[in-house]
Amino acid sequence: MDLSSIVGWTGTALIVIAYFLVSTKRVGPTSKTYQTMNVGGAIGLGISAFTRASWPNFGLQVIWFVIGLYSLYKIFSHKILLKIIDTPAEGIVF
Repeated sequence: MDLSSIVGWTGTALIVIAYFLVSTKRVGPTSKTYQTMNVGGAIGLGISAFTRASWPNFGLQVIWFVIGLYSLYKIFSHKILLKIIDTPAEGIVF
């Protein structure tokens, strides 16, 4: 098995495990774990598809990757915003 196949199968495993975890309610669809596994899987499958010139598959992985990154951005920006809101300003007395 060549390196591209190993990377592709690793990506496949990440996406399938992520799907299993969300389907069995062990992680939520908006969790960092689920989205990170999807992004990692898309990278692995994307590399494999690119090296094999499987352009429809590569296109799907680019879209999957972008959606996962966007979801992670939303998760992290929301948590940062909550920290800002929940952190009292110094020097202000109520």
